[in-house]
Amino acid sequence: GPGLWTDFDNYFARIEGNRSVRDKECGIFQELSFDGIGRYNVVEGTTSEFHPTSLWNNGAICTVDSRRANVYGNTVINNGAGIVGIRSTRSPSVPSTGEIAGLSDMNVHDNVIVQNRNIAAGAVDNNQPAIYTSLNNRYSNNWFKLWDVMALAYQWSFGTNNRSLWQAAGEDLTGTWISPSNNSFPSTKFTEFDRVTTTSPTQVWSLPSAVDGT
Repeated sequence: GPGLWTDFDNYFARIEGNRSVRDKECGIFQELSFDGIGRYNVVEGTTSEFHPTSLWNNGAICTVDSRRANVYGNTVINNGAGIVGIRSTRSPSVPSTGEIAGLSDMNVHDNVIVQNRNIAAGAVDNNQPAIYTSLNNRYSNNWFKLWDVMALAYQWSFGTNNRSLWQAAGEDLTGTWISPSNNSFPSTKFTEFDRVTTTSPTQVWSLPSAVDGT
């Protein structure tokens, strides 16, 4: 199942500094929740047996029927899909505040997304197209390394298409695309007992594994 999961009437949950490897469906899963933060995590090798090529419960980081999610500073490597939003038919009001669940104000920014297949970024809806426009779900300043720089790796109101339509829709206008042949990005595999030295004062939250890193 999912690696880390918050489900229903959670406010201000923060999932931070974790490494999630080879989970099913979603590595990090925020569902029917509000004001959640997912940051500084590494997610690798997540797959879905039920929806292997779609976004329904399939991704490294999934924001599902949740409002005001802030997803940033994560590194996701070769998952079933990248960082995604999902809007189902559910719109319950939560007991704690009476607020109605939905997918709005999702802010996905400053992440590293590495994909060798399927969707890197985007959203899927069940008959609520406003998630792509007036509900303020947005992607900005993300870094992408895909199997092809013009891969059909983005899902939005236009369906599935390439970087050109993604940016034409206003997403990742400040994004960065790395050549598929750049083997130095995002990192190299670590071997056992390797040491990490930072060149300036900084916090190290989590790192790719020796087995699953690229």
